[in-house]
Amino acid sequence: MKIFQPCHDGEENGHHWYEVTAKNPLQHFCTLDYLAVGLSFRQSSCIYATRKEQTGFASMGLLQQGDVAKYAHMCCAFNYQQLKNVLSSLWTFSVVLDMSNHMSTCYFDICAWVFWYGIICNFHVVALPISGHPTDLAMFAAFV
Repeated sequence: MKIFQPCHDGEENGHHWYEVTAKNPLQHFCTLDYLAVGLSFRQSSCIYATRKEQTGFASMGLLQQGDVAKYAHMCCAFNYQQLKNVLSSLWTFSVVLDMSNHMSTCYFDICAWVFWYGIICNFHVVALPISGHPTDLAMFAAFV
């Protein structure tokens, strides 16, 4: 949470928000590209280091696994803010809950379906690993 800096407009009952800045935008966007195709934090930092060596761009800077995690946190925070903006501009939406197993781990998925600018959009909100069997009670407890 150190990367998020609290801000406010100075008024007593004013607005409060958090700001975050990617100090190296090239690192930030390369890392998000690697994560988007399913690479782990470790794989992303290794491929980044390889790409830096191959290109000889010292300006790319050093990227550790912790930096990859920071960029992932920044992306998640931005996406949740965008989802909040979409949902707060609508009068209705649908929450879709699903549970499935993958490699002996149960996952609980939460999606939001909205009719936005003439299109039905499906926003994936979160996937949570759940211990135990996929039951209605487990889904409800995870959702709450």
